[in-house]
Amino acid sequence: MTVPFILAPIVSASIGYWSVQLGLAGKAITQTPWPTPIGIGVYVGSGGNIGAFVVALICALAAFVIWYPFIKMYDTKLYKEEMNGAEAIQ
Repeated sequence: MTVPFILAPIVSASIGYWSVQLGLAGKAITQTPWPTPIGIGVYVGSGGNIGAFVVALICALAAFVIWYPFIKMYDTKLYKEEMNGAEAIQ
């Protein structure tokens, strides 16, 4: 789980950086509280920039795509362990 833990923020930060540099998303003008939902905090923090909202959703999707295979492998491993334990009980 170390790989996605390191890779997902790097990819998201790169997407965000380049989208601001290319003018696809507005720069942050205010800081929003950290528990603000994805997209809403960026929309408010950028002064209502729709591009920033879209980029935030793209970053969340990129992080999901990076994390999903690792979570699926871990889930499969736990499932196999659970099935082996159930067979041992019977």
